[in-house]
Amino acid sequence: MSQYILAKYDVSGIQSYIFASRQLRENVGASQNVGRILKETLPDVLTEWAAASPDTVRTNWDNPKNWEFSLPQTKELQAEILYIGGGNAFVVYREETAYNQVSRLFAMKMMEQCQGVTVLSAHVEANPDNFPGDLKRLNQKMAQIKRRLRHPQPLSSYAVVEQDGFDGSPVTHLEIRGEASTKLSELRYEKRRDSLSNGAKTQPGRYALEMEDLAEQKGENSYIAVIHIDGNNMGELVQKLMDQNPTYETAVPAMRQLSAGIAQRNRQASEAMETAFASIFDRETLPLRPLIMDGDDMTFLCCCKAGIGAAVACLRRLLQLSDQKLPLSACAGIAFVHNHFPFSIAYDAAEACCSRAKNRWYQEKDDKTAYLDFQVVQGAFVKGLKDEAQLETLRVRPFRVAEKVDLRSEDSIDRLRQTLGRMAPDGGIQGQWPMTRLRRLYQAYRLGQDHVDLLKKEYASRGYTVSQLTGERTGVTGRKDGGIFDALETLDFYDGNIWRGFWEAVDKEDAL
Repeated sequence: MSQYILAKYDVSGIQSYIFASRQLRENVGASQNVGRILKETLPDVLTEWAAASPDTVRTNWDNPKNWEFSLPQTKELQAEILYIGGGNAFVVYREETAYNQVSRLFAMKMMEQCQGVTVLSAHVEANPDNFPGDLKRLNQKMAQIKRRLRHPQPLSSYAVVEQDGFDGSPVTHLEIRGEASTKLSELRYEKRRDSLSNGAKTQPGRYALEMEDLAEQKGENSYIAVIHIDGNNMGELVQKLMDQNPTYETAVPAMRQLSAGIAQRNRQASEAMETAFASIFDRETLPLRPLIMDGDDMTFLCCCKAGIGAAVACLRRLLQLSDQKLPLSACAGIAFVHNHFPFSIAYDAAEACCSRAKNRWYQEKDDKTAYLDFQVVQGAFVKGLKDEAQLETLRVRPFRVAEKVDLRSEDSIDRLRQTLGRMAPDGGIQGQWPMTRLRRLYQAYRLGQDHVDLLKKEYASRGYTVSQLTGERTGVTGRKDGGIFDALETLDFYDGNIWRGFWEAVDKEDAL
């Protein structure tokens, strides 16, 4: 098998491509394009390349009836997809000539169908007895290619050509919707066209396609939640599998099962969350828009008051589906942003929150827990980051998400929900704390501990103590005050009925 070629295809620039626009319709179309690149376009290219002899390629790598590596035993096979997942595809070719021909055809298809996204490829000669070694050399080679990569810039338009007002590219299309018309470049037209495709995530009427569909009330101008969820410990899981399966004969079936299993579990978690949306919101169009669903990586948008509940539903369902054979957990980051805020910056904020949550998880590495962090993005993001650092000592989060409701730890997401329930007008303290007092307390925290201490004394003289909000029998001490500041930051994004719907939906799933 030494003459065989192991190749890797990697999609680069996904986030910048999807989130380049503030128009949700264009983001949706871009996500559809990206989702098809490796899962549909690459298999189609292989099939087209072997059109004269269709039995010379195998693209159904995820067929549970046949996980085996077929190429060594089937002499007529010239290429076989090993597995696809996490934005990567791995293919084994019998000859380097086949790799070059397919890669060239794939690049041409990408130029025709998906401008703005770069697909990189690398290859190494395969050693049948050392799949981990081949994979390591291949990843190192791909890393070198990425370091040298220069993303191509679109050509400037001629002086006589009208420019798109958004990206500066030549206008090639005129979109007419009702009495309004929009001049579009080829790239923006491509995204809008594919937002109307028949993909699984663009079901007409089910998912939001316009920004106003994400508002809690139709026509409302408000905040939305950008949610990014990423699996924990995937690298170690793959490495453990490689150590147990050193040859292609054993490693390929194992990797196929792992990749398919991760995708299936995440799909089930996503479906549980979407089912909860459908039961909570009595609307034809749900205030939800999935954008990236790739392996252990999920990104979606929703109305602000559903953000934390939706993330908890996903994380908790993943924990419920986890077992010894496939221990899965994930962490989530949420950016609460105005619905006209630049998507690219909002995604960066959500990704940064997810990274902080993962850092907390790696301190414990407990497969039975997940973590969630969030940020309310207001005004300039750079200024916001400076303010965030100053306020970090007041926060309990990232919040811990367990498989079931757990009120024992201060950083439990269930404790946050309980505290918010007491703060709400119809909460357990029955309006003892008027909203104006909560707002003053929030501002005092932002001004400094001296302001907090003075306000606490004033409130105590009138019968208001922080322990009423936290549920503690005695006064809460310490700068974090039992997560009060986190709850105050989240108060505008809390709705007791919506949160209860997500919590109860996951509990029902667990009981099935």
